[in-house]
Amino acid sequence: MEKTKLDYFFVFFFILIAAKTSFVYEYDVFWFIFSISCFSYGLYKKRIYESDLYTFAIFTAIFILFIIFRNLFFNKLGVMFLVSDVFFLLKYILISYIFCVVFKKNATILISEVIIFLAKISLALYVFQLVGGGGILFKIGETFHNSTIPYSGISATYSNFIFFTYDKLHHFRNSGFVWEPGAYGCFLVIALLFHFMNNYFVMDRNAIILIIATITTISTTAYLALGILMVLYYRFNEGIISWKMILLSIVGLILFFNLPFLGEKITNIYEEDIKILQNYEEITNQLAFYEEFGGEVKLNRFSSIIFLYQNFGYQLIFGVSNAYINLNSPIFGVEISKFNISNGTIDFIAKFGLVGFAFLLFRMGKFIYLHYQKFEYSLYMILMILVMNFGEPLLILPITLIFLFLPKFSLIDYDFEEENDEIHELSEVN
Repeated sequence: MEKTKLDYFFVFFFILIAAKTSFVYEYDVFWFIFSISCFSYGLYKKRIYESDLYTFAIFTAIFILFIIFRNLFFNKLGVMFLVSDVFFLLKYILISYIFCVVFKKNATILISEVIIFLAKISLALYVFQLVGGGGILFKIGETFHNSTIPYSGISATYSNFIFFTYDKLHHFRNSGFVWEPGAYGCFLVIALLFHFMNNYFVMDRNAIILIIATITTISTTAYLALGILMVLYYRFNEGIISWKMILLSIVGLILFFNLPFLGEKITNIYEEDIKILQNYEEITNQLAFYEEFGGEVKLNRFSSIIFLYQNFGYQLIFGVSNAYINLNSPIFGVEISKFNISNGTIDFIAKFGLVGFAFLLFRMGKFIYLHYQKFEYSLYMILMILVMNFGEPLLILPITLIFLFLPKFSLIDYDFEEENDEIHELSEVN
């Protein structure tokens, strides 16, 4: 499988968009440039075939029928909300499709290689951050960030310069090239999964680099996701239930319930969330304050779930709309946008429902199953994604949406003659 310099350029471009951090993500023109140029590149390299186009055409038809049904008949929302869902298709889903259709089997290899390279850079900068260079990193990032995204205003704590993000609120944690440490940890775990899949689950130097980088994020969700991935690693290497595994599990449980950023943190967040939602008067006062001075009522992981369930109830079966935050809360009488939803799973369900959520999880599980023919591995994959998105809004980003199409394209090698019948056989994999 030949990999060119342009391949790496486009993958780096794609990861910058998926990282949701720099100006590349903020301006729609860069999404358009990537989609057009990458698709044209795929045509030029003769990597795109007629059967590949049918895949997106069929997906689009089903998606359009779904949003028409749920928006106009089930939820009875205006045309604006339907347009927003179509825009999501043409922006977030289309770019994910183009990435998969152009790079096919090499997609996962290239993602892991580029993220490994970026992880090495982040580790070097993270060391510099720890030894007192945080102020310098912040100044560099502040200058770059505010000159490329002028409307964002000057942040007192946050800055980014493409390869690295420094947030004074996380001065002991590694944010890498993503917007915050927890999200960066999730990118690293996905890269480690792809790396393992492409090197037959061998614990080599690059795998260790990704694990070390994940540890530097000091993120609960990233640690838990990494733990699940290591179980998959253990089982793939014919690991069985033994006294060593039991001992390791006991140590892991002890750490989980005793380290402040694991079990204790989750318990505290849950208790705090319940108190917040039960205090209607406090939320009303916060809304009045933010209405006057700007800002949002911050909802944590659990309170985000409860809040959206209280507001939408059975509508969460099919979802409300990609633009659901523009609807008024029937409880508080203000736009949902006044509340900061921090749980990626419930945010995706509010957008596309339990139906869309189940479909995406199914595609993720199928991606692993097609490679290894084991439902157990699919379960690990789904659990890993659930853990990551309980804290981070990754499900709506291209780094996760590629799993809609990876089951179709990740077994296809583009490096063969056009007349080779193998392409037609492999393209039937769905």
